[in-house]
Amino acid sequence: MNSSQYLWEVLSSPLVIKLVLVLLIALCCYDMLRKRRKKQQQRAGVIVDADARERHEWRYARRALKGVQIILLGWFLWTLIRALLA
Repeated sequence: MNSSQYLWEVLSSPLVIKLVLVLLIALCCYDMLRKRRKKQQQRAGVIVDADARERHEWRYARRALKGVQIILLGWFLWTLIRALLA
């Protein structure tokens, strides 16, 4: 048995696959729950006001995208957990 066949058998074992799934679940949860840091920049007052207006105008689109992201993450986690428990 050469080393590539041994490596393939090890990587295709159910335990390794389940460990990778647990790692994916942890990374997805961390990415979703971490807080985004806001950049603090000293800019002119007109630009700051324009940025605030633009954020206010796009607030519903950003909320909708965040909702879709949460739904897809829930589906992805559900699929991973089902595969993990199989």
